[in-house]
Amino acid sequence: MIFDNKFIQQRIEKVEILRSVGINPYANQSKRNATIEKFLNVNSDVINKENKRDEKRRYTLSGRIKLFRIMGKASFIQIEDESNVLQVYVARDNIGEEFYNETFKKNIETGDIVEVSGYPFITGQGELSLHADNLTLLTKAISPLPEKFHGITDKETRYRKRYLDLIMNAHIRKTFKIRSKVISLTRRFF
Repeated sequence: MIFDNKFIQQRIEKVEILRSVGINPYANQSKRNATIEKFLNVNSDVINKENKRDEKRRYTLSGRIKLFRIMGKASFIQIEDESNVLQVYVARDNIGEEFYNETFKKNIETGDIVEVSGYPFITGQGELSLHADNLTLLTKAISPLPEKFHGITDKETRYRKRYLDLIMNAHIRKTFKIRSKVISLTRRFF
């Protein structure tokens, strides 16, 4: 199947590459044991420790990749779930050289949903992050997300492609959740 949009076509080709190396780009299960909000609340005391890491605490989190920074042997990704946003440190030595170079750097992109396992630590900039020792692709996104910093600026596009607006804008998503609860409460009352 050939698509007009070259970016969508490239992502479909990456799905086929992932399948050819034995990775299911649409996993059937997730072993998430905490939300990002819970991770941040429980581990906020790590910031005050001199060690700045706690390898005894293990977490498995999942979320959509919103930012992707590759820096040679290590990378930072920013994932977002329904509760918050978290920075994840992914090092080649921790997840395996072949997976890091051939799968992570070449076939995983912003918009994809991943599951990461690891322990909390504080970066050099003082940000609470997750040091990943395992990364699993849960869902490969076929359509690329809009540019992160500008987002969706056209008001008409925001209304026509509501799903994109909800993915990109946390405050819009929060408004929709509140609206849903108000409508539900009103229906139960009447």
